[in-house]
Amino acid sequence: MTMNASARSLIGLVTSRNLRFVIPVYQRPYSWDEEQCEQLWEDVLSVGKRPDDKHFTGSIVWIQDGVMSEVTPLLLIDGQQRVTTVVLLMIALARYAKNNPDEKLNFSYSRLVNKGYLIDDDRHGDERYKLLLSQGDRATLISLLEHLVDEDYRVVNNSSRLIANLEFFERKLAALDNPNAIWDGLQRLEVVSISLDATRDNPQLIFESMNSTGKDLSSADLIRNFVLMGLPRGEQEKLYQNHWRRIEQTLGEDTYDRVFDEFIRNYLTILYAPEPLTRKDVYPIFKRHVTENGFAKKGRMVDLLSEMEDVARYYAAITSGTEEDPQLKEHFDTIATLDMSVLNPLLLSFYQDYEAGAFEKEDFIRLLRLTESYILRRAICDAPTNSLNKFFPSIIGNLNKVQEEGGDYVEAFQSLLYMAAGTTRRFPTDDEFSHALLTRDSYLFRKSFFLLTNLENFHHPKDPHDFASGSYTIEHIMPQNALAHSEWRQALGEAPEEGFEALVNNIGNLTVTAYNSELSDGTFTEKKERCIGGYANEYMAISAELKDAESWGEEEIRNRAENLTAIALKRWPGLDVSPDVADRYVVRKQPGKRAQRITIHDLVSAGLLHVGDVLEPASDRFTQTVTLTDKGDLILRNGEKFSNPSSAASRVIALEGGSGGRNGWDFWRLNDGGPKLSEIRRRYNEAATTSHRDASMVEFWNGFYEYCANRPGFTEAFRDPSTREPNRDNWASFGIGLRKCDLTALVRLSGQEVAVQLHFSDEESYKPVLSRRSDIEKELEFLEGTFEWDEGDLDKTTRVVNVARPADLTGDSVNEVYEWLATGMHALRKVAHQFMKRNLASI
Repeated sequence: MTMNASARSLIGLVTSRNLRFVIPVYQRPYSWDEEQCEQLWEDVLSVGKRPDDKHFTGSIVWIQDGVMSEVTPLLLIDGQQRVTTVVLLMIALARYAKNNPDEKLNFSYSRLVNKGYLIDDDRHGDERYKLLLSQGDRATLISLLEHLVDEDYRVVNNSSRLIANLEFFERKLAALDNPNAIWDGLQRLEVVSISLDATRDNPQLIFESMNSTGKDLSSADLIRNFVLMGLPRGEQEKLYQNHWRRIEQTLGEDTYDRVFDEFIRNYLTILYAPEPLTRKDVYPIFKRHVTENGFAKKGRMVDLLSEMEDVARYYAAITSGTEEDPQLKEHFDTIATLDMSVLNPLLLSFYQDYEAGAFEKEDFIRLLRLTESYILRRAICDAPTNSLNKFFPSIIGNLNKVQEEGGDYVEAFQSLLYMAAGTTRRFPTDDEFSHALLTRDSYLFRKSFFLLTNLENFHHPKDPHDFASGSYTIEHIMPQNALAHSEWRQALGEAPEEGFEALVNNIGNLTVTAYNSELSDGTFTEKKERCIGGYANEYMAISAELKDAESWGEEEIRNRAENLTAIALKRWPGLDVSPDVADRYVVRKQPGKRAQRITIHDLVSAGLLHVGDVLEPASDRFTQTVTLTDKGDLILRNGEKFSNPSSAASRVIALEGGSGGRNGWDFWRLNDGGPKLSEIRRRYNEAATTSHRDASMVEFWNGFYEYCANRPGFTEAFRDPSTREPNRDNWASFGIGLRKCDLTALVRLSGQEVAVQLHFSDEESYKPVLSRRSDIEKELEFLEGTFEWDEGDLDKTTRVVNVARPADLTGDSVNEVYEWLATGMHALRKVAHQFMKRNLASI
């Protein structure tokens, strides 16, 4: 590495005559808030009051952009937040000096504005500014600088943080007795200026390792740098403007960093399902995704950003209310009200599959209703949520597999929820849901308002009430201070305190009203007959019983609770799937396997399709064809390009006068009556499954051999296995020092089972062991395995003793499998030597 480092005055560096700083597009937008500005202010003020001191404020890392010129632009790799904030502080000082011309100051408006501190009057265009920010902030900072020169110049408010922090510094200066201390302090700020050699240094690695002060780098910062930093400047600008900037705008610029981090984690969760991802996994997994899929190759990054653009649009529709379809928007908004962000990867996967034509809109709505029911029922039943962050990725992975195999998507989703019965991930049954709703404290339920308003609007599907105005609140029919009133105590019966505790927050005693203050704490008769908001004039469907009720006690509350629960069972219905159907969708775990969507690009890369192939509709009703590109896109004759077959199919249907979506994998076939894409995809999946199985076996045995080589006593008994060749079989054989007997370790991926076997070459060598069958099984009870013995009269020469047990072959659990196999091997070796009566002295 050839970095050149030197101590410099920060102001001297920023205001150097022939230099100007440029924030490249791959850097994060300006993100400091008042907390960081306050810290900088205190540092500057403190050192400004100590004439002999200096204050070190971190490093500034930069790389020269192009060749040296009259005004050389330096691209900031690290330090842009501090540099930008110091410029804002100088703008505040310039404004202060201009507004206080009679005050004795060590700085002046003219010096700051006209002498090269902020603006170079001799230059034009971008070269006029000592600091040029990236696109999202550039216009705002330029307008602030130009407004210093010409007060009629309009300030552009694209970046609220720049404006807010400038106003913060202006307030601090106005309240300061001696503003000269700030100017003096700025002169004493020092940094380590680090220049990089573009031909030798790797700015990306340096950026990842450096963030000396200020806010921690977010995943958005790291990923944006990873995607754009290594590209030529022109390509950076093009990708940023045409794609990355759109992603920022789609997700919302004001909350971009936080939202992007969640978005990218959800996006990667879909791609790598069923693996759950934590926040710390996001950046390394993203880099892995880029490498594994060839996006780092020249010209491929645009494909990745195009896909991310689409997924960002889906994500915003789900989480930010931007969905244009009113039916889908209604369901997204309702689910969003439940505040279950752990759901978002699943919803995002639904949306992506819907856009790809996996199912119609009616099925999408069914999926959203099921999801809402699942979450609401679990919340009512106080089901724990800590396992859902793993459950939803597993559902995504299984649904991907169902699509590959041609199963019914909605049926599969219901089945996967059904199969969680009896676990913490269960879909509560009608009985569990009803019991919880009838007995729980519904007022303290965190979504009680959501519960009651949705029960009300169940009665008004075509014209729902708008409860978002803020004027509606939850009303206790029997008031919360009922025990202070004799009428209410009488209504509660012989044990009013017990009755009150059991009933006051029961759902049967709660309603929604816009007149809570008017109803107040009166008796039931008073509350019923009030002119404004009285129950006799009640218009809420969930409170219809109150009009005719003469009194309000336990019986009335219990009856109303039953009625509301019956409505809730309709509003949030249970699963509609039989055990037989659900059993068809039991997907067995595959160790290390990642379920993922197969793309046209995958089929081209595998040689099953070729660039230039023409696809035609499988149905004679349609005549349009598409041609495949080297990037896996499908191009219509009119030049329109699509990234997946379902989008292309929907467009063809629309062009030829039809409507609705189609599963593009069944819509298209190879020209001249060739196979459908779904058949070609099936062949790819079969080949990939075989290839993956081989890779999984090699990975399993390599891990086992390494484990055994480090296990005390193993190499003495079985020799060192770490030098063995890669093993693609599901078994591995080991000698045990006996002439007619050896030992085999097995793994069955499909059945999630492992086993240890003794193999005997003939019946005679097997008989001594078989004769002690019961003793051996008792001695090896600690293995907790199932024994299988070959009977003596089999029509074959060899004989086998098999000990098997179920095994979790995923993640960290594989080490437990290795331990069991090694222990079982030692135990069976001992049995063989003991009962075949061989002398071990020489072994």
